Amino acid sequence: SSSTKCFIPCAMESRPPAPPRVMDEALRAAVQAAFCYVIPEEEAAPIQAIRRELDPAFARWPAHINILFPFVDQARFAEVQPVIVEALRDVDSFEFTAERFERFKGGNIHLKVESPGFKKIYDKVVAALPECASHRPFCAHLTVAKLQKAKDKEMTAKIEELQATWKPVT
Repeated sequence: SSSTKCFIPCAMESRPPAPPRVMDEALRAAVQAAFCYVIPEEEAAPIQAIRRELDPAFARWPAHINILFPFVDQARFAEVQPVIVEALRDVDSFEFTAERFERFKGGNIHLKVESPGFKKIYDKVVAALPECASHRPFCAHLTVAKLQKAKDKEMTAKIEELQATWKPVT
C-alpha cells in the first residue's frame, strides 16, 4: 500500500475563468481558485487514470482534495498566505485514507477522504478568513468523475466498477 502524508500549508491552485454567469466580481474571481491539497504526482497515477477518462476538469486541475472552494481571488494570494500560515502553525502533518467511491448530487463521483486533519484545516482557515466559509457542510473528497447526464443506475454501476478494482490510498 502506498503512503501519502499531508504537509501543511496546503497548495493554492488556480484554474481558467469560469463560464459567464450573473455574479458579483468578488465571487467571479473566487470561483477561479481553490485552497486545496494537491496529491503528489508519485501517488496520483491511479487517480489520474480514472480522471483522464471521466473528469472533464482533468486538464485544468491536478488530482486534489478541495478544502475551500470557492477561495479568494488569485490577486489576494500574497495577502492571505501569511494569514493561513499563522492559522495553521500548530497543525501537524497527518495521514489520510481514500478507499471508498461515493457520489454527490449532479453526477460527481469522488473518493471519500478519511482524516480529521482536513476538517481541522478547514475550520482554522475559515476562522481566519470567514468570507471563505462554505454554505455546505465540509466533506473531504477527491473528485474523479463528472457524469452529469448519467442516470442513478448508471452512476451506481460506475461506482461499483471503480470500487471493484480500486486499491486504497492510505
